[in-house]
Amino acid sequence: LALTTDGYLWVTDRNSSPHKLVKYKLSDFSSTSVNANNYPFGCDVNSKNEIYVAAKNAKAVGYIDSEGKWAYTQYTSYLNNPMDLVFDSSDNMYVASRDNNSIVQFKNNEYVKSFANTHRANALTLDVTEENIFYGVGATGSSSNDWKFYKLNLATGNITVIAGSGTKPAAGVYSNGSAGNTLTAVIGNITGLVCTSDGYVYFVDSTHALRVLVPGVGGDHTKGLIKVVAGIMGTAGNVQIGDSSAPLGKLHTPDGMEIDSNGVIYIAENGNSAIRVL
Repeated sequence: LALTTDGYLWVTDRNSSPHKLVKYKLSDFSSTSVNANNYPFGCDVNSKNEIYVAAKNAKAVGYIDSEGKWAYTQYTSYLNNPMDLVFDSSDNMYVASRDNNSIVQFKNNEYVKSFANTHRANALTLDVTEENIFYGVGATGSSSNDWKFYKLNLATGNITVIAGSGTKPAAGVYSNGSAGNTLTAVIGNITGLVCTSDGYVYFVDSTHALRVLVPGVGGDHTKGLIKVVAGIMGTAGNVQIGDSSAPLGKLHTPDGMEIDSNGVIYIAENGNSAIRVL
């Protein structure tokens, strides 16, 4: 998902054939779409509200050209299964190149640098200072997924774990961990995340839940806490907002999220083929 500043929501649709990039008008949810092949995953807009998409199977970044058609940037030598991307306010674009174990920076369609050893980065968000990228890793069922949550400092290239015990999510082990120690939490395959101005990091993962990582004293995320915002960890379901066992209803395979300036949360639910608005 990607929100524009002029009232639209972009959605990558891999359940349709051919794959599509859909643009919804938030005032009435009317939509237009363009065919977008090669498994479009995470997306973001730049300062001009131009949409760019991680095109996984093309090993490239997709975009809408001047004729309104799906096209690709020439980044294939730097990318291997790109899964997500994010722009900063200066239009630097950071792309999660999962199978290169790197996050790659571009500016004005030119390569800038690569941050290596990023543990199969899968979903990205910048903090409010634009000094750090928070990211989740891997793919569900992958032996190389270490089930942790990371922070990359863009100035130094240092990578630190901010949450996750390394335990694979499974029945009987789902846990938000201990308050004051987010390294005890069970983290799934993170498929979408947003950092808000207060430093809270909202994320959806393969546990079928929307959770929030609240930083501790001094903004230290490892000393904070994780709690469920919507859904039940380990239980997929449909909306059922009246179900008291699930805050704001159950989720099914959430696969991306956004938060607008008013705090409205949008979640792409792959399992329910729907956009949830909270």
